[in-house]
Amino acid sequence: MLSTTLPLKIMIVDDTDDVRELIGAFLRARGYDITMATDGVDALEKLGNDTFSLIITDINMPKMNGPELLETMSRSTKDYKAVVMSTYIGDKIKTELRKKGAVSFLLKPFSLRQLEDVVAQGLA
Repeated sequence: MLSTTLPLKIMIVDDTDDVRELIGAFLRARGYDITMATDGVDALEKLGNDTFSLIITDINMPKMNGPELLETMSRSTKDYKAVVMSTYIGDKIKTELRKKGAVSFLLKPFSLRQLEDVVAQGLA
C-alpha cells in the first residue's frame, strides 16, 4: 500500500545563499518539502501563500530580521513553530523569541546532527 502522507513543509529563511542551500539539501534528502526565503519580507510573502510545519530563520538579515519576522508571524491567525539560528543568542533574546514562536535555537556554526536534532525537536 502506498503512503498518501505528504512530506512536512519547512521554510528556511537566511540571507546567506550557502547556508540556505546546505540546510535545504540536507533536509530534502530526509524527505522534507523545502521552501527558501532570503529575508523576512520574502518569507512573509511565501507564508501568505502556504502553510509550513516549521520555519528555520536566521536572526540577522536585511529588510526584515528574524525577530521582526517572528513578531509579525505571532500576530497571524496561523500557528507557527520556529527554529532561530545565529552565531550568538543571549538568554534575554531567547526569552523574547520564545514568546513569538521560537521552539528551539541553533548556534552557527552547527553540525548537521545538531540541525537534525533541532528540526526533530521543532516538529515534535
